[in-house]
Amino acid sequence: YHLRDDVWQEGNRALSDSNGRYDVPGLRAGTYRVEFFDRSGGHFYFTKYYADRPSLIDATDLTLAQGEIRSGINAQLKRAAHITGTVRDEAGQPLANIEVTAYPFIEGDANDETDVDRWDLTGAGNALTDASGRYDIGALEGGLYRVSFYHEDRLQPPYAFEFYDDRPDILNATDLTLASGQTLANVDAVLVAPGGVAGRVTDEQGALLSGFRVAFYRDLSAYDNSYWAEVEDTITDGAGRFEYAYLPPGPYRVKFFDPYESIEQDQRYLPEIYDNVGDFQDGTSITVRSSQLTTGIDPQLEKISTISGTVKDTQGAPVEDAEVRLYLADSDGAWRWVHSTRTDAFGD
Repeated sequence: YHLRDDVWQEGNRALSDSNGRYDVPGLRAGTYRVEFFDRSGGHFYFTKYYADRPSLIDATDLTLAQGEIRSGINAQLKRAAHITGTVRDEAGQPLANIEVTAYPFIEGDANDETDVDRWDLTGAGNALTDASGRYDIGALEGGLYRVSFYHEDRLQPPYAFEFYDDRPDILNATDLTLASGQTLANVDAVLVAPGGVAGRVTDEQGALLSGFRVAFYRDLSAYDNSYWAEVEDTITDGAGRFEYAYLPPGPYRVKFFDPYESIEQDQRYLPEIYDNVGDFQDGTSITVRSSQLTTGIDPQLEKISTISGTVKDTQGAPVEDAEVRLYLADSDGAWRWVHSTRTDAFGD
């Protein structure tokens, strides 16, 4: 890279020979920085900048006089780690065009409570499977990784996504530990066709409810984290109908939301978890099966009821900013908190 008008511009280049030697000819006098990059296509080595620097910004300047021949500009490249494997369908046939992504674990800063341990969801590398279903994710540093498998068509995928090893999400995926320069092979996956859920949303009088959000929650109780996790959602059409056909097979619970929160309270509807309950514990599970559409999921939403009043002190003056809490009696007789609000300047 040649420094011109305060900008580093890519200049001449050369390939190293079988002995690792190179010679970049035809340079003008000026200030340069040097990049060493693996052009083989296999991503076997990490890019490095002279002298042993990680980026162009941090690289060391080389100032060349007219006619000068500078030698000894050497580099020692670090071998990259790889994750390789094969993706197939349930019949054992290879699947092409599956995007495989490796997510590195990032350790947080113990001195900064906002910098927590996490999985980097941007990914450190990815690759598409070829016609034989094989992939190779290169240019990885040593460390801890988790891997996902998605068809490249994210909107209408013919195969359901999964994380290694046959896991539903990144939180429950299997850890893969890579040493520097290691190739970890046989990180394979078998993908299945997705299934779906369809139905119609109405109110208790049978009016069709369009534009309502329908969210699908997957049962993760079989894994380390026992909870219902939202994985996808859709919106009802003008006739109150919904259909989503791209869910990984398994048990789900479905929640229905009123999107019109800005209108008057007496026109709004309570959120509902199928079938006609308010929380996941009491919900009815729907089993999604590969290549099948489960129909007849037809909730009838009820309009919101309200409780109102005024809070005053013993002298009759309104109490502002008093918290009012609402509790609901469960079927087992326990009282469960469901909502809170605060009074305004008039105590309402």
